[in-house]
Amino acid sequence: NYIALVSIVPALMYYYAVYTSVHNQSGKLGIVGMAKKDIPDFWQLMKKDGYLLIPVAVLITRLVIGRSPFDAALWAICLSIFLSFFRADTRLVALPPLIARWLKLPHWGTGRDWVAVRADEAMAAKIRAGGNNEEAEAAGQAVLAAEEGPRQSVLRENWMLWLAGVLFAVLNVAGMGAGPALFWSLAALFIFSSPKMMEGLERAAINSLVIGVTAGVMGIVLSGVSLPGIGMKFSSVVVGYSKIFVDAFGWYGTELPMVIIMSGAASYILGMGMTITAAYVLLSLLAVPALMSLGVPELNAHLIVLWQTQYASLTPPFALGAFVAAGIAQSDPMRTGFSCLRMAYPLYVIPFLMAYSPILMDAGASWGSIGLVWTTGFMGLYAISAGFEGFLKQNLTWLERISFIIAGGLLYVHSIWLNAAGAILMVLGILWHIKLSVFFRRGARAPASGP
Repeated sequence: NYIALVSIVPALMYYYAVYTSVHNQSGKLGIVGMAKKDIPDFWQLMKKDGYLLIPVAVLITRLVIGRSPFDAALWAICLSIFLSFFRADTRLVALPPLIARWLKLPHWGTGRDWVAVRADEAMAAKIRAGGNNEEAEAAGQAVLAAEEGPRQSVLRENWMLWLAGVLFAVLNVAGMGAGPALFWSLAALFIFSSPKMMEGLERAAINSLVIGVTAGVMGIVLSGVSLPGIGMKFSSVVVGYSKIFVDAFGWYGTELPMVIIMSGAASYILGMGMTITAAYVLLSLLAVPALMSLGVPELNAHLIVLWQTQYASLTPPFALGAFVAAGIAQSDPMRTGFSCLRMAYPLYVIPFLMAYSPILMDAGASWGSIGLVWTTGFMGLYAISAGFEGFLKQNLTWLERISFIIAGGLLYVHSIWLNAAGAILMVLGILWHIKLSVFFRRGARAPASGP
């Protein structure tokens, strides 16, 4: 409980930095929030669609109780398919036209779902072509208005029934047995009868290609590092010999930042092929003693290493977490990785605050110094986010961006005088920017002087 308590403020700083980065980036791109009148009522929305969150809760619960990610994903997928039956607009499974008509459920027919899938594709194509939401909706409605078209022959429109029958016969002949053959035949029937499910499987396969290719390439690199034992040797060398490296260049008194940088590099390499827990356990044996020998408290040293083990999933060129997000967003993987790096910069800054300041409510530190670190930390995140994204109320000039980044850097240093200088620079930058924003707004509203 104590570890969770002292970790709250650094975690809040991280999420605050991500929020400000997203907010500034949205302003730069002209993305605005929904009007208050257009925001749906929360309780009405939960009453209508809240049950769709059950698979997410099951996924998290099974991970928390120690089940494997594959087990948790399987349960969540199966539950999602089951819950989709409760409403027509969320239904994933369709029926062959012959069975749908026999059960007097025409809206469950495969043909209706194919129309819906084509409508979604038309909407997506319109968005990719630069159209707005209204144009995309119109394109989708045009496809839906066409309905299914003329009915095909029974043999042709129910091909999935005959395919399932052939599969059942083949599996029986192959000696699988009636029970397993029936199960796989019905599974094939439901999948091939359900265009929405087939589209989902297709999208999943396409999105996984980026991850698969990246994992394959990085697997080769990782094998070249880990099989000869270079990874273990590299970690111990960069951490254990940081003092020698520093002294060789005459950088006396800077051993601690070099140890933090070197342990971060080691955590990045180890994180390519290990889970976060495994990488932390290994680095806690290599990096934590070195940090403690330089005066870092034990808890701070462990949390520094724990934060650094997050690097591999966010930092290009590996950035597996960013590549997963790129697959979902259908964006360029490397650009997504560098955007992620820009937004997640607190992961690289806060370990230094843990080493040099009482951000973790260190024993013996006064509440005044702790509060000062927290305040300047949030102020620095605000300033650097504005500088990195290049936006506050309007686009920032390069001089403004540099001044905000310098102000944020000064606010991070554990010195009251440098903190004061950073705060003054940030306030002056904000006031100057507000003055320019008002000037530009007045200029935009000024009427034309001539006809």
